Amino acid sequence: MKLFAEWRRFRTASLVLGVVSPARATELQVAVACPAWTSEASAQVEARIRTSFLTEGLEASQVLVTCGADGTRVEVEAASGSSVRLVERRSGVLEDDVVATAQDALHELAKPPSPEAPEPEPEPEPAPAPSAKPVVAAPAPAPPTRTVLDAPARVEPPPVKIAFHVQAGPLFELWSGTGVVGAEAAVFASTRRTLALGLALGGRAALGEPESFNASEWNASARLQLAPAHAAGFQGELGLGASGLVTSPTANVTAESPTLIWTASFEARVARPFSLGSFALAPSLGVRVFSGRRDVRVNDQERLVLPVLVPQAALWLIVPRFP
Repeated sequence: MKLFAEWRRFRTASLVLGVVSPARATELQVAVACPAWTSEASAQVEARIRTSFLTEGLEASQVLVTCGADGTRVEVEAASGSSVRLVERRSGVLEDDVVATAQDALHELAKPPSPEAPEPEPEPEPAPAPSAKPVVAAPAPAPPTRTVLDAPARVEPPPVKIAFHVQAGPLFELWSGTGVVGAEAAVFASTRRTLALGLALGGRAALGEPESFNASEWNASARLQLAPAHAAGFQGELGLGASGLVTSPTANVTAESPTLIWTASFEARVARPFSLGSFALAPSLGVRVFSGRRDVRVNDQERLVLPVLVPQAALWLIVPRFP
């Protein structure tokens, strides 16, 4: 039954790719042997590997994806040889990493061999000198033998590359029964695939505000983003910064509370990016914690409360896709 299911997925991918190049689609055999994967995920990986190979003009006869205790492996066979690679977690999406690993393995097999240096031509033998009485010279003393040890080759460390990505999107919060909508944008920089640092700016406005005043909240924070290698694509984010609540009373209204109240803020959220080519969408859930409660009072009445703990839901657009 398993072989029949693998053949059905292979047949479906071949029919789809046949519009681009029928002959090459049937020559390339792709199989995924990962019991923990769903059939849809396996079929998607097979189709993406075929599409990427056909689009880039890569020649291969077989690609096998297996899952074991040590991780996910990709085995590529081509006319020039075969290559087996362990999938490295370059992003939060395992399917993208499998396709990228297969491409890297086939690119390595496709490299032409280095040209061999031509053999030196034999030097012409000198013409024999006219015969003369040989002169025998006294042998020179042999110099003392010295052993020269080669210095170890210096290994240069690889250059450090800094990758940047931008994250922005709308968000929704709940302040003591009052709905709040807003938006936030952040810039992240990273030298490792699992860790990034960034800065974020955002603003929010309360819905259904009384006619007597307007209330908005603005925040700025430093961010730490974590993308563990074995977390099923989930990533976490922590933030520490400042928050300012701004109140704008209308005419003939007396504000009993300050019109600008600052507090420190801490944020924590969990997101799951979904890759869409060169960018990704990441729904997230989180919470914000403030150093104190803030109340808006006008005409001796409490009209709005920003509590210490606020739940949050958001949808982020990540450009380019987080590595």
